[in-house]
Amino acid sequence: WAWEVAQSLDRDGAGCWVAVRDGEILGFAAYGANRPSWFGPMGTAPAAEGLGVGRVLLRRCLADQRADGHSTAQIGWAGPVAFYAKTVGARLERIFWIYTKQL
Repeated sequence: WAWEVAQSLDRDGAGCWVAVRDGEILGFAAYGANRPSWFGPMGTAPAAEGLGVGRVLLRRCLADQRADGHSTAQIGWAGPVAFYAKTVGARLERIFWIYTKQL
């Protein structure tokens, strides 16, 4: 995630939101790191799970992307699919499977 977050801070049309409480990082969400219309990565500290931090960060990023002229956003490598579906009505579009074999 570090590389993608760094990219989101260094590109036009990209950005990152960070939630901090009492000097402790509760979560982050970035967008535009790889492509302007892409959302992610994002993460929430275990101590902040269930507080709504991820929901706020996600919505702020999507609002920024909308303000930049995007009508849709793609969430790459979405882990918590149910979270995205519930929070912003996201839906699965394509799935990548990783197969490995010991050689």
